[in-house]
Formats: sequence, C-alpha cells, structure tokens
Amino acid sequence: PAAGGRVRAPRRTLLARRAAAGDDGEVITLGEKRKGEPQPWDEDYPRPPLQVYEDDFDDEKIQAFYEETISGGGGPPPPGRVEDIITQYFMWDIDMGAGQPGGGRPWNRTHHELGFKTLKEQMRDRTWITYGGPKQVTPTDWKDWVWLAGEMTCVGLCLQIYISVPYGRRPLLVAKKDDVEGMFAKVNWAKFEERLDGPVLGTWLREEPRPPDGEGWQDKFPFSKDIGA
Repeated sequence: PAAGGRVRAPRRTLLARRAAAGDDGEVITLGEKRKGEPQPWDEDYPRPPLQVYEDDFDDEKIQAFYEETISGGGGPPPPGRVEDIITQYFMWDIDMGAGQPGGGRPWNRTHHELGFKTLKEQMRDRTWITYGGPKQVTPTDWKDWVWLAGEMTCVGLCLQIYISVPYGRRPLLVAKKDDVEGMFAKVNWAKFEERLDGPVLGTWLREEPRPPDGEGWQDKFPFSKDIGA
C-alpha cells in the first residue's frame, strides 16, 4: 500500500503497463499490436474459457501443505531467485523494468526489504485478493487460510493473494489468517523455490464457457473488505 493508507492498483493493472514479449521474442510495448491482434489489456481481448478443477484439496491436504510451508528457519527470503520474484511483484514504487535485463536501475537492499515487508502486509491485510476455487470465480471459501500463489501470464509468473484454494495456480505459501507473522517466522524458502517450478494445484476436469464480464476484468480483484473476508 502507498503511504497514508491509499490502496494501489491490483497487480494485473500494473502488469498491463509492462512490455510483453511475443512468442518469437519480439518485444511489444503498450500501444502496439502485432498483426493487429488485441492484447490482454484490451477490452476486446477474447476471454479464455473457465478451467474447471476437482474441488478435492480438503482441510487435511491444506494442513499438510501448511506444515511443509513452516518447516524452515523463517526470516527474509534468501538472495537470488526467491528474493527477486518477491521484490518484482511487491515493490511497486520502482521502475517496472528495474532488476530486469535491459531494464531500469537494479534492485538494491532497500527494494528487497520493502518488497518483503509489502508481501507480509498484503497477506496480513488482504487488501487485494484474486478469485480462486475450482472455477477461479470464488472470492473466499470462508476458511481460515490466506494463500500466495503464482499464475502464469503473458509476462511470466505473477504472484497473487487468495483467500480461496488457488486451483489452477502454483501455490507457494499458505498461512493462517490470524497468524501470518507466525508463518513467516518458520517459512521454508527452499520449499517456496521448489514450488515456483511445481505443477498447478488440482485435478483438471474440463473447460466451460466464461460468463460475460461484469464491469471489466478488474472485478476479479475485489477489496477483501467488500466481501467481509
């Protein structure tokens, strides 16, 4: 969050300001369209069908995932890949290209510390959440867990906060809503890094047509307070 309690745009809004790389490696900046095709941030971009997963990640499996999550020594993320991806997605005030090859100024220790601090605050406060559940349309499952999961997008793996099981994404961390600090005191960062390359959560069943969007794709990122979560 910004100073003074102002709420920042959801992460995907920020991603829409980045350059996207095409399949052939060509860099496409905002305002450009390869071969006249709509891009993911355009209103006329065709929305993909819903991916439906079996709702079988029950309380026992969540608890086991949590026990793995807290099987480490805790503390801040180690330098390298884990620290970088957290800074990339939770240090919102730096250049969007910072830390990237050919991008802006490199990340420094202050960036990494603030990125980690923001991650902890976002998991604690749940200011912005992303829909999860077996169809990825569930804002909350009313359980006592908050998740950090990665979703593969056109610009790479995007880290997002969930308060419903993040089926179809790569779950990275889970904490009890009322004890996020307790999770970070024991977090296993080696397990986090392993999960970055892991499979998505859930058993895929089928595709279903996506219902028409409401007021736009931003509806997917509600304030958690708006749903009483």
